[in-house]
Amino acid sequence: LSTGNNRPPGGLAEALNEYLSCRSYLAGYGPTQADAEAFKLLCGPPNQRHAHALRWYRHIAALLPQMNGQAADSSCE
Repeated sequence: LSTGNNRPPGGLAEALNEYLSCRSYLAGYGPTQADAEAFKLLCGPPNQRHAHALRWYRHIAALLPQMNGQAADSSCE
């Protein structure tokens, strides 16, 4: 998913939206490291037109403190 320059690849929100249209998580039936990594690649919530990706983003944002023991932060520096 990474482009190597700390920016998400073009179309990541679109791809996530399509993939998450029938799933709650990126891998399996619960949140995984894949969800945390993709969350960080987005650098902020997806546009509202990506309803499935936005739903997932908000859900992962709420779970990240429990998953990592730290605050959810999707800022790209």
